[in-house]
Amino acid sequence: MATRRSADPDANRLVRDRAKGHEKYLAYSPCTVGESCDIQPALDGAWLFDSPFRIFRPVEPITDIEIRPRVNVTKDAHLPWRWTWRNPPSPQTEKLAA
Repeated sequence: MATRRSADPDANRLVRDRAKGHEKYLAYSPCTVGESCDIQPALDGAWLFDSPFRIFRPVEPITDIEIRPRVNVTKDAHLPWRWTWRNPPSPQTEKLAA
């Protein structure tokens, strides 16, 4: 993903330079997800369960996801729209030498 995204001259500067923390910018929008996963216009209409796609199931079921409704809208506000982790994993902190 980083190789594909950093090759794009229009990519975020942090991704192009592979600066610290660039991973969170690899696929932060629908367009960058497509670029990161190498989804090309030629795949438009392709069947998701045939080559070149491969879908993997999670090893363990994901159960700590909270589904929230849409906000600041009047049409279809009851539909689930936002997904968040109830207990996100905490980032590993580096221990600094004293």
